[in-house]
Amino acid sequence: SPANVTVSILSTEGDGTATEALLNTVRAVLNAEHTRPVADRLTVQSARIVTWRLNAKLYFYPGPESEPILAAAESSFRKWLAEQGLIG
Repeated sequence: SPANVTVSILSTEGDGTATEALLNTVRAVLNAEHTRPVADRLTVQSARIVTWRLNAKLYFYPGPESEPILAAAESSFRKWLAEQGLIG
């Protein structure tokens, strides 16, 4: 039976959708004789991008301490978000 290999590409530009030019470049590299996967059929595709929205409501006690807490929460969220740009 034929062997199938699927390669999903996540771009580092825009929303992560791979352009046709990028997919063609990957196909050309993977189809080269010295790098070809051991398979009959090679499929190169863009990763499926999942869009989402976060709505959060933070509650603070009154006082001047709320601004640094909000800034820390936003910073933590941005750090977490940067780590999520992965396939899988």
